[in-house]
Amino acid sequence: MRSSKKKRRTPSDEAILYVTRAAKQYVKMKEQCAHFEKQHPTIVKRGKIEPSAFSAENPSIESTFIIPKVSPWDQEMVDQYLADKEKVFLIERGFRTLDEASRQLAEDFFIRRLSRTELEAKWHLSQATLTRYRKGILNDLALEVDDYMKWKAEYLFL
Repeated sequence: MRSSKKKRRTPSDEAILYVTRAAKQYVKMKEQCAHFEKQHPTIVKRGKIEPSAFSAENPSIESTFIIPKVSPWDQEMVDQYLADKEKVFLIERGFRTLDEASRQLAEDFFIRRLSRTELEAKWHLSQATLTRYRKGILNDLALEVDDYMKWKAEYLFL
């Protein structure tokens, strides 16, 4: 985990808010995406949606930009699925950029949803230190979101 006071890039406020909300809902969104893929395979197939494109291991982020052709009555459901899938993708992609200790702590915060007391006991850290590390992790994830959104805007408009 980082403790040096190096000059770091600062993420946008929008990205911090995006990541904070996505991190809180990560497990639920991941489950809902898996449920959608299982319950609606024909919509996924007809819409030419490739769920594996949203894998954090996928080196080609171009495949994450999808405008599926689906029926109007399915559109809202598909739009929600793709929004959630993108958030899950960005959180997982951001996790991969973290050093090992930060990644494990992030998993304890956002996936395992350990309480502050449990985190203190497991990591032998004070509340203030946990808060500082959590903020650093969220900033790192938000930087990843900023980079992705910049790429997406350039992909769409340039």
